[in-house]
Amino acid sequence: MVSGVKSMIKSENWTTIYPSKSIDIFKGGKQGNVVDLLGSLAINGSSKTTDVAKFIYGNKFHKLLKNNSDDDSKNNSDNDPDDIFPWDASDIALNEIRKIYLEKLRSNFKRLLTGRRKLSHSGKKITDSEGNFIVSPNPIDFGYVINTGKIENDKGNFIPHYFLTLKGFFLILGYDFNPNELKSMIDNASKISMFFCFMKKVMDDYNIKFVTEIFIKPIQRVLLRSDIFQGGDMDFYFGNFADAISESLYNKMELVNEKRKENIRNKPDSYFSKKITKKYMQLHPTRHFSDLIRIKRRENLQDTSDMVYQFRVAGIEQLMKKVFYSDKPKDDWYDSLFDYFYPKKESQKLFLKFGYDSENILMNKVMRSLSQTYAYFDNGILPYKENKLPRSKAWEKHQKFKQKGSKSDLENEFDLSNL
Repeated sequence: MVSGVKSMIKSENWTTIYPSKSIDIFKGGKQGNVVDLLGSLAINGSSKTTDVAKFIYGNKFHKLLKNNSDDDSKNNSDNDPDDIFPWDASDIALNEIRKIYLEKLRSNFKRLLTGRRKLSHSGKKITDSEGNFIVSPNPIDFGYVINTGKIENDKGNFIPHYFLTLKGFFLILGYDFNPNELKSMIDNASKISMFFCFMKKVMDDYNIKFVTEIFIKPIQRVLLRSDIFQGGDMDFYFGNFADAISESLYNKMELVNEKRKENIRNKPDSYFSKKITKKYMQLHPTRHFSDLIRIKRRENLQDTSDMVYQFRVAGIEQLMKKVFYSDKPKDDWYDSLFDYFYPKKESQKLFLKFGYDSENILMNKVMRSLSQTYAYFDNGILPYKENKLPRSKAWEKHQKFKQKGSKSDLENEFDLSNL
């Protein structure tokens, strides 16, 4: 997805922007399976290993079907796609093979998530001093995946379900997802991340192409230069993310404004002559009508309202409507932000349980950078207006305690300020 970076890690479904063996979780011989596992969880959300296996299996053979269809259509345009598909639903033997293959995939993903038992050179399983089998690090140990709990299936068995962490979703940003896959990934990530929820709201109000340009590609460039996936501290790069995003916004604004100016410069004199009224001539006394045209053209180039309109068309205004930043933020700013992005209790569950502790720092840096970039673009002539959030529900609850004279300490309650 980032130009100039060669895709080196490949699975049957995706490539990534990361150089081979540069990511801790991708080291070893099971690289492709790990890429597929994380990709499936990103697109499908909380899943059990059977769901992952079915998705990867379907993805693999869907692509095989498409490739075969393209090749055969050159030789025989009347080919029925059902004849090309490798598994015939009416063939019992092939169905058995499919079940075996699916079970093998499921077993592979299960062992990836629980850790593979380490073997000695002789093939014997290695144990620790207490006799427990030593297993290799897994995606949960590396901090990319979480176990969201066990859910009872139709047979009465409780099956563990898995989901990505914030670090996992950042890693996934380096995959070569198509636009629909990217939309699904952002939608799932928004359930545990306010930052991705911010992206989702912009995406829903405008489009995925804009989000990719302003957020995804700048973050990718930071990730390629970082050591987050080699054991580095993710929090350390929050400022880099914010700077890269604000730079992409500035470049977008500059590009839109330059195109707008070029369009005005290329308009014929007749376009401006029609706008010159008698009243306008009185305001600008001049002997030559051509001078009035030049003045009118210059005014159009400097027209702030027209610039803001072009930003609205380009999606920039939709972005800025979601930005809440103040030089003197209230104590409950992050709680208010939570109320805005997660208005319903149903949408809060995963975030409250698995949300990242330091994400308030990331949100503060990103929103500050975006607001300052917009406000100071083109020498600060843009009419930037600060978006204000209402007081949070947590703050209002605290006020009720104070009014009643209760000795309850709000800090003992669970709220976002104490994450």
